Amino acid sequence: MKINDNIYLRNIEDKEIDYKMLYKWCSNPKVYKYFEQRALSYEEIVDKYKKRISSDCLIKTKIIMYKTIPIGLVQYYEMNYEDKSYFDLNKYDKVFSIDIFIGEDTYHNLGIGSTIINYISDYLLNDCKIVALAPESDNVNAIKCYQKCGFKIVKEYNYLDSLGNKTINTLMIKQ
Repeated sequence: MKINDNIYLRNIEDKEIDYKMLYKWCSNPKVYKYFEQRALSYEEIVDKYKKRISSDCLIKTKIIMYKTIPIGLVQYYEMNYEDKSYFDLNKYDKVFSIDIFIGEDTYHNLGIGSTIINYISDYLLNDCKIVALAPESDNVNAIKCYQKCGFKIVKEYNYLDSLGNKTINTLMIKQ
């Protein structure tokens, strides 16, 4: 999926090089603080992402490429009934969400994330009326990026992260 002349998204491949790259990124505290809340083992990375290679997988997961260099990950998916209920979004038939991280530090703060979020959210809005994101409220850089992409803050929610820890997340939507 070509975003512009420098940025494109490619599928994850069932290759050791992709799993090692994901393991490296997900071992970075700047990434796992907001993405997994802990560093995953190599085996956990393989188990998690091998399932996402299939075209039948509901979570569309892509490697972010800058020219020829893999620099991060983006995934998008339709929110399930429980998440839509939690965020009071059940009035919408379809709600999509996006997760993103730039795993290579040298590519932070270059506008790459906002370029991708804009492209994917606009793409998803062709198939639904709303895209919702719920970053942790202390993830100021992500919130600023999403606002730059046209997402509006709706409200803060108490939430449980993937480890069951209480967090405060900011619901943001784009219509």
